[in-house]
Amino acid sequence: MNENMKLSLTVIFLLLMNLLFSVSYPYMVPGNDEEYFLNPLVNYAFIFETERHHNSVFYDSSSVKLTYGSLLNYQLLKDEEIILNLPLNDKLIFSANYRNYITRHLSYDTEKAQIGLRYKINDNFSLIGHTQLESGKDIIDVGGGVLLEDSKSNYFSSIISFDDFIYDMKNTNEGSNSFVPISISTKLNYTFVNLYLFSEVNYSTGFEREFSKYDSISNVNYHSLQNGDYKLNLSFKINGNLNVYSKLFLNQFNEEVRFNDQDSSSYKMKSNFISIELGMNQKFARSSLKYGIIYAESNQDKVGGYPENYYYEPDYSYTFKVSALIPYIFYAYDINENFQIEPGFLVQLNRDNEFKKPWAETYLLHLEYNDMLKLGIRYKFGNNSFIYASIGHLFNSGNFGGGNVRFVKYF
Repeated sequence: MNENMKLSLTVIFLLLMNLLFSVSYPYMVPGNDEEYFLNPLVNYAFIFETERHHNSVFYDSSSVKLTYGSLLNYQLLKDEEIILNLPLNDKLIFSANYRNYITRHLSYDTEKAQIGLRYKINDNFSLIGHTQLESGKDIIDVGGGVLLEDSKSNYFSSIISFDDFIYDMKNTNEGSNSFVPISISTKLNYTFVNLYLFSEVNYSTGFEREFSKYDSISNVNYHSLQNGDYKLNLSFKINGNLNVYSKLFLNQFNEEVRFNDQDSSSYKMKSNFISIELGMNQKFARSSLKYGIIYAESNQDKVGGYPENYYYEPDYSYTFKVSALIPYIFYAYDINENFQIEPGFLVQLNRDNEFKKPWAETYLLHLEYNDMLKLGIRYKFGNNSFIYASIGHLFNSGNFGGGNVRFVKYF
């Protein structure tokens, strides 16, 4: 048996062990949120260098980027992204962007499936057109924009989308928009000497709708929703082996629903999330050391709820606030050119945490401090593809710290 076969069998064995642990190992008690930020922001997140490469070739190559990880005994984090950039001739490129991101620390899921064309005016300027087709014609989107780029993977793109642009004509509940819903998305990827910058803005005006005819099940006569997010990644190369990096992410979400039944409460949801990360990556001959700290904060206010839940939650409302500091350290060692092992230690220090319900006592998060030891392995199939798997253990609670599998392929 050759060396590559042995390593492949080792990877398969560890992936199967990861699955076994994910199924059988005791999870944290649901509601005791000692892992609220720990897993999605650190344990299951792609490292800065992977994100940098992914963003730098966003318009140049096609890719598959997947990560899955245990959040709760009944919930799985899922982040799936598939990007296609397929040249049709010297000027025309077919593009597609699929994203499905389901997590717990944000108030809504990200689901996107866009297809379109990009026309190159010259080597530095392109026109973009895209649509998001849905089975319900009332929620189809169309949009367009521009792309400015150079030969060094520096680019700026700006796209405007008209969301649900035929909603008034195609919806079945005789609903009407109070204004035209518009989304704006910009990306900036720029490297200057030792400084790298990536910025992404996704802003939506959302929608505001009233219904003259309503579904007897949903009982809704008014619905408004608005959300947006901002991302900023920075890194600076101090020397050939030492980088310092930082990341900022902001997210906000607002939704309101009113019901025809006067006995039913209206529903309002407002949430905000912020994370700030600062870290360093030191490279050695066959290894690297990454360490840093994250501050994360989530605030949610919910008033009322959907009437079908009346018998389960007589008030529906809650106020949720959680913030934490998360220091971490990872050491990655290359056993050979394909196989890498990565132990890590990370901590969540909870602060200002509370969960209030009108019908119950204020609930504080279970632990103010929790530490996790994790072990990850990575196997490279070549320069453009790898698979990664890890498991973790929480010491304070003695519970499973989460199993994670990631896969990346560029082509």
